[in-house]
Amino acid sequence: MRLQQQYQQLYLAYGDAPAQPGLPQLAELWRCGERNARLQLARMRELGWLEWRAGRGRGHRSTLRLLQRPDELEWQQLQGMLARGQLEQAFSRLEPSRQQRLLAALPQHLGAGDSGRSLRIPIPHPPLTLDPQHVNSRLESHLVRQIFDRLCRHDRLGQELRPALAHHWEADAAGRNWRFWLRPGLRFHDGGALDAETAAASLLRLKQPDNPYHALYGHLQQVDVHDAQSFSCRLSEADQLWPQRLATANSSIVPMRRGADFERMPVGSGPFRVELSSPQRLKLAAFDQHYRERALLDAIELWIIPSPAEQDFHLRLEYGNQRGATMQQSACTYLLLSPRSVRVEAGQRLPL
Repeated sequence: MRLQQQYQQLYLAYGDAPAQPGLPQLAELWRCGERNARLQLARMRELGWLEWRAGRGRGHRSTLRLLQRPDELEWQQLQGMLARGQLEQAFSRLEPSRQQRLLAALPQHLGAGDSGRSLRIPIPHPPLTLDPQHVNSRLESHLVRQIFDRLCRHDRLGQELRPALAHHWEADAAGRNWRFWLRPGLRFHDGGALDAETAAASLLRLKQPDNPYHALYGHLQQVDVHDAQSFSCRLSEADQLWPQRLATANSSIVPMRRGADFERMPVGSGPFRVELSSPQRLKLAAFDQHYRERALLDAIELWIIPSPAEQDFHLRLEYGNQRGATMQQSACTYLLLSPRSVRVEAGQRLPL
């Protein structure tokens, strides 16, 4: 950084035309000794920034020619930062009005890196939340499934229910009492234990009024913890699909103690942990202590690259949501009415 600033001082003083300054003049410009000035010139010449020929003998003056414009030099360094994944540092060096060009250069640095052990993927906007209780878009749900685990899971085709955090479960004949057995030794990303008490608190959180999906879990009356690895769910009505409800992204198991920035920097137990979250990117790193096999990738970086052509036609839902308007992914919604009910009262049209 210091060397680049010195080069900018040279460019302001002499431009790109050949000049004949002596070492005393350069040392005075940089406010350093002549020996240090000579070393700095040698470094700039090795980097290809300038040509420098020292004058030898009386009457022979040194010749200096600058080969790089300072803005081009800065751009090359910013490109190097992007190649190394240093988005935050690169953007912080530019004023907002100059960040658009850097934003347009991001796609060329996407894809696989580090011999295929990491992956950079573009997304159009940052996730609104990573709290499983509040996610509602496909992107957020997919990320939650990488960061958190659930008691049950579906197979790849989504047709069969499989064990996950719970290795076994069973219900009574009426389908109102369900008992689950957890795998031993389960851990969150921060090293905290994931036991029956934690799972019980997470399930009871689902039926709270501030959960947008609380109606799906409202029939959960209580959760009884038997020991560190087992607990039972008591339902007010029969539900043979209760394990299927616990396989959704919203029912992911979360720690009992959550930080104030949990929606941005959550702690889960999934195959990937959140390592960094900034306005420019979200970085996920493999969790070595995952109960299943370790992820093949060491890291996944999601770079926020908004499309210039993207129109703002995101749906904003306000009805039936106590938290206010929320944004959904770009989509089209069709409301089909039967011919017999084509006439809709004016007061009902907006809510519909």
